[in-house]
Amino acid sequence: MKSLFEERLAALESGYETLVRMPNQVVAAPGNGIYERYVNPVLTAAHAPIFWRFDLDPSTNPFLMERFGINAVMNAGAIKWNGKYMVMARVEAASRKSF
Repeated sequence: MKSLFEERLAALESGYETLVRMPNQVVAAPGNGIYERYVNPVLTAAHAPIFWRFDLDPSTNPFLMERFGINAVMNAGAIKWNGKYMVMARVEAASRKSF
């Protein structure tokens, strides 16, 4: 039988995997011919990794409470590096501090 911690962690991981694997579609409305708009944002606060937001040690966080709330993700930029696209963004914590 799973503990409450394990059940909650499994639910968090499942929700996160669903979010990051969700296919995105181009908005059907006519654009400007240069850029395409998409239905879902590329980055949101929910995209912050679970291990950033939660202490995943059941001995120090038995109720799996969020330790570091993410308020927003903004000002993203992308570069091509080693054949892959890397996205860098400013992240704002619930305390309103940016990193």
